[in-house]
Amino acid sequence: MTLVLRPAVSPARVHVEVTFALPGGGPASWKIARGAADHVTHATGHDASGDIGIQVGPGSPGVDLRLDRPSKGPVTLAYDVLAGGDAPDDPLGVLVLDDRFRGAGESLVALPLGA
Repeated sequence: MTLVLRPAVSPARVHVEVTFALPGGGPASWKIARGAADHVTHATGHDASGDIGIQVGPGSPGVDLRLDRPSKGPVTLAYDVLAGGDAPDDPLGVLVLDDRFRGAGESLVALPLGA
């Protein structure tokens, strides 16, 4: 697995890119364990066969990311996670300021179901 996190201040968000290689391809369902679906924007996917559309929706709990098709070979998902208004009081919340960033993996990183 390869993970890239790029915090940005305006608007306060973290751009996430996660590449996961599963033998023979991967499932079409991914999950961010904690957070709200309306905080995940600009979701895109790509694998050996080309672009993959992604539908973002609420999970129970967390956020579900559903790929339009199962992936073939290594797959890269890219998306933005917006910082929440409650982040200063929530130690697991996403906080982005001019000179620092705080975030928990459960709120940022999507993983394929079963990983």
